Amino acid sequence: MQLTLAILLEVFAICRLDRALPISAWSLQGFFAVARTQDKLSIMCTQAVIPPTADISIFAISAYNTDYVLVKQSVLKRAVQVLL
Repeated sequence: MQLTLAILLEVFAICRLDRALPISAWSLQGFFAVARTQDKLSIMCTQAVIPPTADISIFAISAYNTDYVLVKQSVLKRAVQVLL
């Protein structure tokens, strides 16, 4: 069986939300995925549908046991406040 590779032009984001929150209608547009665990609600959707928030760019690196979130030094204090 041959696999088909499709390159999506949209920019996607992953939102980590409080587990108790309902799944918002804004996230259920186009290509999306929703996962709810005991600790959090994660929504992967197109970046264009996410309501404006803190507007902090991140660079995420995932290893087997650890995830790293890199931010610009100029927004570090604000990023810590938003992420925690």
